[in-house]
Amino acid sequence: MRALVDRSPAVLVAMALATQASAAIPAAPATPLACPAPQLGRYVVMGQGRKGVTPLAELAQERWLPNGRIEGVRFSRQGKLFVEQRYLASYAVMPGCWLAVQRADRSGLMPAQVALDGAGRPKVGIGTSAGVVFTSQYLPQPERPCNVSQLDGLVISQQQGFTFHSGSWQPNAVIQREQWQGGKVSGLAVSSYGGKRQQAPYTGSLNLEADCLGALREVDGLGGVYNYRVVLLASGAGYLYIQSDPGDLTVGYLAHQRP
Repeated sequence: MRALVDRSPAVLVAMALATQASAAIPAAPATPLACPAPQLGRYVVMGQGRKGVTPLAELAQERWLPNGRIEGVRFSRQGKLFVEQRYLASYAVMPGCWLAVQRADRSGLMPAQVALDGAGRPKVGIGTSAGVVFTSQYLPQPERPCNVSQLDGLVISQQQGFTFHSGSWQPNAVIQREQWQGGKVSGLAVSSYGGKRQQAPYTGSLNLEADCLGALREVDGLGGVYNYRVVLLASGAGYLYIQSDPGDLTVGYLAHQRP
């Protein structure tokens, strides 16, 4: 003889609530894996943020060395001020696959906290100076030379920055679709400057220097002239730039579109 099961409404509601409560209990966390050692090598760093009302941006290429040492070259913006400099930095391991990074600057130390990925490569960072909001991303930079032909073909980007207008920094956003051939570029930029849409074709040329660094100059169909410092990605994935014109502050990653 089978036992009778109580299917009354009150019992069904109680059973549903018990099921929901059981589902809400989180599973026990998995045992954390050992953190990998920081992976040595070259990295490109791109960051953006603010210090008070002043926008900040940075583009750097670093070499991570043994014993917690970093050597790099940095292009940075603080408002209208553009600075190019070589620097030394250090990193120290923190609990939970994080690093404490200290970079020397002409104004003192610039501390940051950096998260490592599963292979021990720096991935993202955040500035920890009081009064500064600043985040950055890291891209691996293979140990091989760069050449302008790496950019041949289609490159597309989207970026956000600031334009100094009427005494204050106004937000801007730009998307670009461009074609490269032999260090020359032609493209179309569609932008929003303080909410005002603008579209313009442009052309430019890249002067490539040692260690994948370069200078890019562009002229658009509206008569605007734009100057950038550039780091090519040795992998052929594209390039990163930071604007050096005082009235416009933009940093961006322009990605090569491969089949």
